[in-house]
Amino acid sequence: MADAKQNHSPLKKVLAATVAGFIVLALAFNFALRQQQDHELQVHLDADFAMLQNEIESNIQIRSGWMKTSLLVLQHSLNAGGGADAMQQADHERLYHLAEDFYLNMKRNNRVTYMYFMDQQRRVLLRMHQPDRFGDVINSQTAVQAGQQGAAISGVELGPLGALMLRVVVRVVVPWVVGGESIGYIETGMELEDILNTIEEDSSFRIILTLHKKLLDRQSWQPAQQMVWDLLDHDVIVFPATGVDEWLGGAGGFLNNIDARPGVVEIEGRHYEVAFQPFADTTGQKIGQLIMLDDISGEHEGLTSALYAAMALFALIAIAMVVLLYLIISRAEKERAAAEKKLKLASEAISNTVDGIIITDSEGVIIDVNAAFVNVTGFSRKEALGNRPQMLQSENYDETFYRDMWDSIKQHGRWQGRIVNRRKNGELYPEALSITAICDESGAVKNYIGVFSDISESEALQHQIHQAQRME
Repeated sequence: MADAKQNHSPLKKVLAATVAGFIVLALAFNFALRQQQDHELQVHLDADFAMLQNEIESNIQIRSGWMKTSLLVLQHSLNAGGGADAMQQADHERLYHLAEDFYLNMKRNNRVTYMYFMDQQRRVLLRMHQPDRFGDVINSQTAVQAGQQGAAISGVELGPLGALMLRVVVRVVVPWVVGGESIGYIETGMELEDILNTIEEDSSFRIILTLHKKLLDRQSWQPAQQMVWDLLDHDVIVFPATGVDEWLGGAGGFLNNIDARPGVVEIEGRHYEVAFQPFADTTGQKIGQLIMLDDISGEHEGLTSALYAAMALFALIAIAMVVLLYLIISRAEKERAAAEKKLKLASEAISNTVDGIIITDSEGVIIDVNAAFVNVTGFSRKEALGNRPQMLQSENYDETFYRDMWDSIKQHGRWQGRIVNRRKNGELYPEALSITAICDESGAVKNYIGVFSDISESEALQHQIHQAQRME
């Protein structure tokens, strides 16, 4: 009897130690699982947010380019129909009738919301959308820059009543010259809401755009939107235009304290991970916040299910420790495989995008490129990795240009513009380039991402249009 007790005593200790060890292991596993899933969600969120920013920039560039080209076509048509005379003579009625069909077609088919005709002093001669309003001077940044540079300028600015507009101001120089003097400008634009709606319809995430109230006038704010004005303390939601207060309900408080980075919020029974980014106008002034809410309800439910399953497994540890260990390992392998599959899909999405992408570390050493990079530059992925972006530099720019570029990146976190680079075969080509610094939570740069597209064909087309106009 005593021997039996002595035999059972070590067994109890071993079982107790084993059970305790499995409990500790299970708790550690659950903690690691939660950390891993949080990391995967953050990677997924960062990729989606980068995609959102690229989509917005790409859509703005595409629509800006289209509107610039459309206005060149309009100018050509007006020249043929006596529009220049009407412009010089401030003949509002004649100018309106000459441009009416073109404007209505753009408004109906392309959601253009307004069009201005302005003289050399940027005084409005005609508003196609409000013909009875004219004589005021347009001092928007895009209009001022167009006058200073003598070229087509586009940018995002605050419009009347606080509505965000995509402004494209095209200065008419070559086709609109009388006695050697340019005669004015044409401006058109569309609401940024259309771009955000298009992006949101094709995505799994929700977008919220806010503006700082200090930049707005409540007295001029739409009476029907006063409830939205009062929803937040310092900002006002401008996208989505309606229904956001009902959708957010009592969960909208996190928008008042974006510095707290709430991580995950629950709205209408679904869980969303939140990302914030300051939203700037064409001058670089921060005018609001771009917020993305990524629906992670499936992942959140999976985590909850995993935790409940772990608790159930604890009850079975004493009976089937080996089976439990096998199940835990098997489950971990499946989850890791699922995580790797998600990461692979994200990598494939980057690899297959039409824009060239180059990723460097904080020291500027290339760590990844996509297939579009190889197609545009001629350098293989193997040749690019471990190299530096200087391999693409042409001799068109001096050190001052690149120093200013990197000063802008260090100061604002990004740089965007046109640049001429060199392919592997020595051929020069123009590209639209956007460089963004990716920082960690402490604000230290950990990567730089460059997104570029070859604009040789579009510039050649613009050149042909200008040549054709000169021949006329």
